[in-house]
Amino acid sequence: MSDAGKEARTRTISWEDPRALAEAGRGLSGLEYLRKIVAGELPRPPIGALMKVNYICPMTAETGRVRCEAKVIHVGGRTASAEGRVVDESGKLYAHGTTTCIILRS
Repeated sequence: MSDAGKEARTRTISWEDPRALAEAGRGLSGLEYLRKIVAGELPRPPIGALMKVNYICPMTAETGRVRCEAKVIHVGGRTASAEGRVVDESGKLYAHGTTTCIILRS
């Protein structure tokens, strides 16, 4: 296929300096920190805009205990991929996602 038939795909990500977010979180509990992000009082961390999480259905107080399951799919010389799922005790799926990571060796 020639290049004329291909469409270019782009994604523009805008984000605030994560150091400012980390500094703003000092002295807060983890739950307070997350609540301020959800409320818009603190900016979302940049990685939040890049993760491809698929939310299937909402979790409520009636959901009960949930667990996260994670699996490494592939580890190569320069990249690795993994997947994760959030399920309740009966196995009902609430969210899932995948990631590809670059491996940096020091």
